[in-house]
Amino acid sequence: MLLVIRHARTRKDRDRPAEEWGLDPAGLDEMRAGASAWDWPAVRHWYSSPEPKAVATARLLTSTPVEVVDDLRELRRGAWSDEYDEVVRRLFARTAESPAPGWEPGHEAVQRFDSALRGLARRHPGEDVAVVTHGLVLSLWRARLAGADRVDLSDWRSLAFPDLLTLSGDAVAAWLADHPGPLELRRVRLGGSPPSGRP
Repeated sequence: MLLVIRHARTRKDRDRPAEEWGLDPAGLDEMRAGASAWDWPAVRHWYSSPEPKAVATARLLTSTPVEVVDDLRELRRGAWSDEYDEVVRRLFARTAESPAPGWEPGHEAVQRFDSALRGLARRHPGEDVAVVTHGLVLSLWRARLAGADRVDLSDWRSLAFPDLLTLSGDAVAAWLADHPGPLELRRVRLGGSPPSGRP
């Protein structure tokens, strides 16, 4: 099984790039709830985006060593924008284009994310693999698995901090074999904070 985890709630800082943000200490109770929502000790293989909020989330969920994989990072974004939700709407509607200066096109982000996940799944065939990542790239990947060419903004907004989406063993095999047809990620609520859009 592939377990894809969206990181816990972050402490936002408009003067620093989002990829440098850490976790909000106020969200630690949510993480404790997440720690009891799954049999995490049974998961032997842990990977994380290099971003501090993702690495910290992984380390709160497991005592198993966590390997950082660069291509699991969030979609690259520009400077702080007060129009963040509008930029995200454009990103999801036209994934081949950069929605704003400094933003990575959605199709490029989801391609490197999907390739990284495939590599990890093939490294551990038939075993549970946990990956901690981010809401935008996860939403793009979820849409790709479903066969959609755009992301429904409400799907992204519905993700909590933290959240868990799983892909069963049979679905992982179909995905790795590039079988046609949509695949659905099963959602497991980790007791995270209410969705709020911006990470």
